[in-house]
Amino acid sequence: MPNHSQQLSDFLALATELERRKRENRLACYEPYPKQLEFHAAGKDHSDRLLMAANQIGKTVAGAAEWAMHLTGRYPDWWEGAEFKRPVRFWVGGVTGESTRDN
Repeated sequence: MPNHSQQLSDFLALATELERRKRENRLACYEPYPKQLEFHAAGKDHSDRLLMAANQIGKTVAGAAEWAMHLTGRYPDWWEGAEFKRPVRFWVGGVTGESTRDN
């Protein structure tokens, strides 16, 4: 007969681990909206692009995800934008080092 207490404990441990992986590997969990997909795909033919949208709609997430893909070389299966075949160098700037890191 199964030990329900152990099953619950195992389930909670797995759920906790799944949440940790999602939190620590956000790139693997990134699922862009249609406008974000369009923005990424436009990078194949245009080095300068603009993603204009309302507040809190995912502009920063889309930009950060794209930079992370270029910096790591980890492009998802759905990716249609530009791909770098060699290591790249990016510059990031902000008001303070802490705010730049946090963003």
